[in-house]
Amino acid sequence: MEYYAQEWCDGFPPTIIAAVDALSAWGIGARAAALFRYWLGTFVRRDGTIEYGYEGVDASSVSEYGQVLHTAALLDERSGAEGWWADGRGALERLAEHLLALADQAQREGGLVRGVPEADRREEPGRFFHNGGWAAKGLRRWAELCDRRGASTRTPPAQVRAVASRLAWDTLVAIRETWPREAESWWLPPQAEPCPAPRSLTDGTLASYTNYRYWPELLSSGLLPEGMANRIVDARLAAGGQFCGMTRFEDHLDDWPLAEHLQGLWSLGRRDDFLMCLYGHVAYHQAEGHLTAYEQVSFPPGRKVWPYCLPCQLVAARAARRLVA
Repeated sequence: MEYYAQEWCDGFPPTIIAAVDALSAWGIGARAAALFRYWLGTFVRRDGTIEYGYEGVDASSVSEYGQVLHTAALLDERSGAEGWWADGRGALERLAEHLLALADQAQREGGLVRGVPEADRREEPGRFFHNGGWAAKGLRRWAELCDRRGASTRTPPAQVRAVASRLAWDTLVAIRETWPREAESWWLPPQAEPCPAPRSLTDGTLASYTNYRYWPELLSSGLLPEGMANRIVDARLAAGGQFCGMTRFEDHLDDWPLAEHLQGLWSLGRRDDFLMCLYGHVAYHQAEGHLTAYEQVSFPPGRKVWPYCLPCQLVAARAARRLVA
């Protein structure tokens, strides 16, 4: 049995995030609604945490909570609320309240959200910038959705917006204080805690995770001003972060979070970089003949390293929709 076929993997938030985005983007709203309703009813606990973890350890990143709330607002904008809002609203509010509690704790401790940055690094929580960016965006999008639906919630939308704005500001201030001021410096630390500069973006665990997920999600959160966002893209290019647009991770390629990097490129108007990543992904990360997208492939490409992964499979579908919108 492939690793991701295990039952505990079913709640992996990026799977539902990618599925709802791809389906709703291409006008398949009813299917997106049905899947989202099921996921919310099955994998959101009573305390607002997500039922996903390794050996009993909660493994969802803080960013994923914000992304699920954004997914709800996106689905409503594209397809309306039929088929998911009535049954899923309570679960979404619990998710939002969980994020609000993290934001409240952050305010008491200096302003930055502390938590898991990525499932594989679940035992190394920290004050990661992509978590702060997506927590802020998720809360803002939740407030927008509640206003649009006229929903009465435990925390009023205006108050949620205020928390989101404060969190976004504190995170951006911390980034400015952490990143080197020299424009030519390529190492842009992904967290407030001190971390030595690697030699390249494949030099060790932190560098690789920064390149493959932490930077892309910081880009897609929309938190960064244009100049700072471009620094991330340029750093990825300058320090060995990609091959034919695909994401390098240590000694192989791993593209499942590539949709987040593509979102950042599109928002920056970097069309040529966007196309390079998209075409490289389809040509070399997806299997020849049947186009199956495994999470990881060898470098140089040609051999499967890790199993099939839905978020990786849907990278092309999510990105290509922008080209025909």
